[in-house]
Amino acid sequence: MLSQDSAKNCAPGASPLPPPRYPRVTSQSFYLPMRDGVRLAVDVHLPAPLPEDQRVPAILVQDRYWRAMALRAPLKWLVQAEDLNFDYRSYRPFIVRQGFALVHIDVRGTGASFGSWPYPWHPETLQDSYEVVEWIVSQPWSNGCVGGCGISTWVLPLSFWRPAVTRR
Repeated sequence: MLSQDSAKNCAPGASPLPPPRYPRVTSQSFYLPMRDGVRLAVDVHLPAPLPEDQRVPAILVQDRYWRAMALRAPLKWLVQAEDLNFDYRSYRPFIVRQGFALVHIDVRGTGASFGSWPYPWHPETLQDSYEVVEWIVSQPWSNGCVGGCGISTWVLPLSFWRPAVTRR
């Protein structure tokens, strides 16, 4: 049974969010080649400033619903594309400024990634998940820990269907 003090701590809005550990976020977008030459579109967001000897855990978001978009004039003069995705706009800076890397990819054949996407959990996309995690743990900013985040079909293959990888 919860004590009155514990119940107060569980009330909505009772627990303040921790202050950010890092003041800024740095981001870069690029293509990550897979074993068969198919290139996956990747956004990597890191806490900044991140000392050269500092390593952080990563959260991987595998998306088939477009990790990013570009707007055309005149709309692009009025609003930034990420402002139209309210969840992403708020969680990206929160997660990264708390000391996590956020790696967001368009899965094979979706968004800005190359290749084809025949159906969920296709063997090629499962192998891509493994390779992306291997790439993450090999990065100089990675502490070797990778978690998955997302909706729909992409958290399960990352979390349960592939063997664990370790930092070399």
